Amino acid sequence: MHWQFTLYEIPYAIATVISLWLVNIAWWRRYVPGALAYGLLMFAVAEWSLGIVLAQGNAGFPIIIVWNNVPLLGMVIVPAALLAFSLQYTGRSRWLSLPVIILLVIEPFITLLLVWTNAKYGLITSSTTLSRSASFSAEALTYGSWFWINAVYSYLLVLLSTILLVWFILERIRSDSLYRGQVIALLIAILVPWILVVLVALGWNPLSGLDLTPLALTITGLALYWAIFHYRSEELAPVARNIVVESMSDAVIVTDSHHRITDLNPAAERLIGRKLSEVKGQSSLRAVSAFSDQVRRFYNLSSAHEELALKVDGEQRYFDLRISLLPERRGSPTGRLIVLHDVTERRLAMQAMGQARAAAEAANEAKSAFLAMMSHEIRTPMNAIIGMTSLLLDTNLTPEQEDYAETVRSSSDALLSIINDILDFSKIEAGKLELERHPFDLHECIESAFDLNRPLTWLQP
Repeated sequence: MHWQFTLYEIPYAIATVISLWLVNIAWWRRYVPGALAYGLLMFAVAEWSLGIVLAQGNAGFPIIIVWNNVPLLGMVIVPAALLAFSLQYTGRSRWLSLPVIILLVIEPFITLLLVWTNAKYGLITSSTTLSRSASFSAEALTYGSWFWINAVYSYLLVLLSTILLVWFILERIRSDSLYRGQVIALLIAILVPWILVVLVALGWNPLSGLDLTPLALTITGLALYWAIFHYRSEELAPVARNIVVESMSDAVIVTDSHHRITDLNPAAERLIGRKLSEVKGQSSLRAVSAFSDQVRRFYNLSSAHEELALKVDGEQRYFDLRISLLPERRGSPTGRLIVLHDVTERRLAMQAMGQARAAAEAANEAKSAFLAMMSHEIRTPMNAIIGMTSLLLDTNLTPEQEDYAETVRSSSDALLSIINDILDFSKIEAGKLELERHPFDLHECIESAFDLNRPLTWLQP
């Protein structure tokens, strides 16, 4: 086996190294949506590029034919991997069910079998000749029927991937949830392979006989890396915007680790009086300049929870402020989540309840004071009645007069007991009641009740 070095191997070798580097990044950040499929895509590009390097270095015939089959592994994986990435990145991972994955794998598997059995069936290439130039060796091929089936299948998958990514970009632009640089990176990733297809179709290829597709896909891989991992918007503002956050009355603000605004919901836009498209990427001090004092107060706090008073449209409003960190899955913080819940109505209601409670307590205290005063004023003459009745009973009275006087005294004692009970109610409300034990004579109680009601029976006809 003779190794022939050519300058044309250099760009493919560089593409191989870059693609493997991107595979490593995708593995370490595999928790990011689309990262695993992206890693598979770049692994296929790396294998494709490396296969071309090996094929170019081995100039002998027929060994070059064997080495030219090596890039086909990556070549058949790329379309399916690109579609899987597009589905994951655009939030359609549920479409990648096991039956769908099996369907995607069947055609590439059949193609690889036919490649390595091409000498027998000729379904991939029907004839092969070695074309030599001053710089490199390449095969001149006549393609078989399955090659064109594979080409149509591959282009359909790439076209579907392109449609998914373009639709995703249009949706994100309408909802203002993508960075401008992220949009540009995605457009570069989409356009570069298709521009190459158009140029080759028009007959322009500076390296006639060599496949420029892995070089174009390497550029696509770098652009996708920039869109996925540089901005990391899927970690701060989810790709699939939650409709609950959009419709909730609480203001939700998301900032990155550099205090730049990355997301606002409509309630937050109304609060600060600016649209997300106007403040995205700006420092929170600049974006929320109307509340600069409060922003400075919480600027470097990783967490907070307290009530905050803000002047909104000339009216004093009160908010329950909560600040929390947004960590990566590995634990390091990537930004902050700020939620402001309007509690103005609740605070005003609590103030009204406090005022009503204070007024009720004042009225209750006035009532207790009135009852105490009235009870005291009534008890003073009642003691005089009881005392004078006791003196009257000490004089010479007829039995009938003595019975009347005794009834007056017992009735006075009963009234005095009622007055004392009223005073006890005042003590109960004040929490100062002390229970006392007194002997109780049921017979005497019943007799006293009869004595009280006896004059009423005399009045009956």
